[in-house]
Amino acid sequence: MIQRREVVGSGQTVNYALLSLFQYIASILVILVHCQRIFEHEDLHFIQKSMFGRMAVPFFLISSAYFFRVRWKREHGSTKLTLYIKGILKVYCFWSLVYLPYALTYFQSLHLPLYLAPLAILAALLYIGMSYQLWYIPAFLLGPLLVHFLYRKLGPKKTFALLLILYALGAIETYHAYLSPSLLTDWYDVYAKLFFTSRNGLFYTPIFIYLGYFLADYGQIALFQKKRWLSLLLASLFLAGEGVLVYMRQGLNKNFFFALIPFTLFLFN
Repeated sequence: MIQRREVVGSGQTVNYALLSLFQYIASILVILVHCQRIFEHEDLHFIQKSMFGRMAVPFFLISSAYFFRVRWKREHGSTKLTLYIKGILKVYCFWSLVYLPYALTYFQSLHLPLYLAPLAILAALLYIGMSYQLWYIPAFLLGPLLVHFLYRKLGPKKTFALLLILYALGAIETYHAYLSPSLLTDWYDVYAKLFFTSRNGLFYTPIFIYLGYFLADYGQIALFQKKRWLSLLLASLFLAGEGVLVYMRQGLNKNFFFALIPFTLFLFN
């Protein structure tokens, strides 16, 4: 039987110092992904950018969703999600204004008709952000709304299955070289021409937000309480093996690793 955990502290402690350390490390990893190439050797570059660098965002997603869910249950407020989204929107609007000159400069470099500028700005705000670094916020904003709706309507098991399917569809970009030519890659190519990437709030972020919800609700089950280090070790080996697989035939991008799902879950736990 699955037993819900009501609040943090009921048979479960949170090591905030260690969590802060991991968040700090993850922040550095994100910065390094967006910096110039550090390692000239291709293998080391792949490990640094496409392996370690890809761990950061899922970790932030799980931790943010976990603490939001814990607070939601503790305070029993039906408006908490709305207030949470509004808080993020304020921050997002501020940084969007900061990056607006950059976005307009980029739009001008495309030599598109001026009347398309408002539409381009709207698309940037709702989808990819005013700058490449801001993609995370619109993706994260959509994720909780989707997960919260599905979690309430379908329950944890069906929600996980549906979100895993969405993640698998998004992973076509990572496994494009293995799947091409096929109907899946043909579909993705058409999709990418319109939406650029599947790393967004529909395909990428929901599964990790769900894991944060699930861990907050069912953190007392044996899966999360027994042999934690063994679970993390097995997930790490899975991630290393998948890394080799992706490295051998690299797709359009390397955002979607299936092993990140168990790895970041057990790492946060």
